[in-house]
Amino acid sequence: MVCPNCSGDYIDGVKVCVACHVLLVEDSSREPVNGNGRLVHFITYFSRHEAAAAKNLLECFDVDAIVSMDEIRGVRLWVHKEDAHKAVKIFQENTLAKKKREKIH
Repeated sequence: MVCPNCSGDYIDGVKVCVACHVLLVEDSSREPVNGNGRLVHFITYFSRHEAAAAKNLLECFDVDAIVSMDEIRGVRLWVHKEDAHKAVKIFQENTLAKKKREKIH
């Protein structure tokens, strides 16, 4: 695991950076690279539909995302390394908004 904010390395199982309190992302030696730079694995889904919905959410906030599918690893969502912190924040805010809507109903 690696911190998308300060680039600190952590062992698997640690979810939050102790230095800057940012959610960690998986670091892979098999990171894909596209024309705009290095990508990091952001999250894994069971279905392409879930990954596509997450990709659409991120892209609404100008965070480019790529979906890859692997029979062993599942459907993975990738973001640019420099956008990982912003992507985490978007997911956190989206989760809070869902919880608030659920309380209203």
